[in-house]
Amino acid sequence: MTPREFCRQSLEALALPGPPADARWRAALELLLGYFAVDDLAPDTFERQLLLLADSDVCPCFSGAAWRVLDFWHLQAVGRPLAGAARWN
Repeated sequence: MTPREFCRQSLEALALPGPPADARWRAALELLLGYFAVDDLAPDTFERQLLLLADSDVCPCFSGAAWRVLDFWHLQAVGRPLAGAARWN
C-alpha cells in the first residue's frame, strides 16, 4: 500500500461514526492525512516527514497526530491492518 492509499483509507475510516473526540486533535489528524493523501510520496519520504512533525514542539496536536499516523503506518506495513474505524476514532 502506498502512503497516498493509506492516508485516503484512513480518512475514510475517520469519516465513520465513532466516539466523541477532542476537536483539535481530530482536526489535526484529518488535516495531516488530507495533505498526505494528495501527494504521491515514497514510503521513506512519508516516514521522514511524519517523524519531523512528530518530533516538533510547535503544535502538540500535530505532533500527536503524526505519531498516531506513523504507528498505524508501521502496523499495516508489517501486515497488521487497521482493526476498523474504532482504532482511529
